[in-house]
Amino acid sequence: MRVASVLPLVISTLLLSVSAGAAEPPVTPAQVALRRLDALVGDWQADTPGGTVFPVSYRWMSSGSVLVETYGSNPERQTLTVFHLDGSHLVATHYCGQGNQPRLWLDDADKGSHLAFGFHDATNLEAGASHLVRLQIDLVDADHFRRLETYAAGNEEETTVLELVRKPSP
Repeated sequence: MRVASVLPLVISTLLLSVSAGAAEPPVTPAQVALRRLDALVGDWQADTPGGTVFPVSYRWMSSGSVLVETYGSNPERQTLTVFHLDGSHLVATHYCGQGNQPRLWLDDADKGSHLAFGFHDATNLEAGASHLVRLQIDLVDADHFRRLETYAAGNEEETTVLELVRKPSP
């Protein structure tokens, strides 16, 4: 076989392998959902039935790999939720004021505004103790979102809904 007749085949094979290697890896639904949470970055507030203002804030940390939510105004009882990827799952790890740490996995995310997380497991959770079992985020628009959280204790569940508004810039 002549080198001249094999050369076009070798060149085209090399070009195909180089272009295939340069392709972006596929984006997973969990990655898409995490990036949709970017709309939350900033400071938010909700009016409580008692007339106080309840603060919630979101910040990217760890080179943009986790979104950190701080929740509540009392530094002694403030909670923290960290949204992060774990393989093909989007996880919300909730560091609760009760001292337990539920991990919730994204159960449902539509292409628009709805993200729902369900209980997966927890650390430091005593039998029957109150803990977060569901978290839902509904992105309404750039300045409004709804946050629903359901806590379970024993056989009882309680859901709290916060209607949050972006805090005005100083």
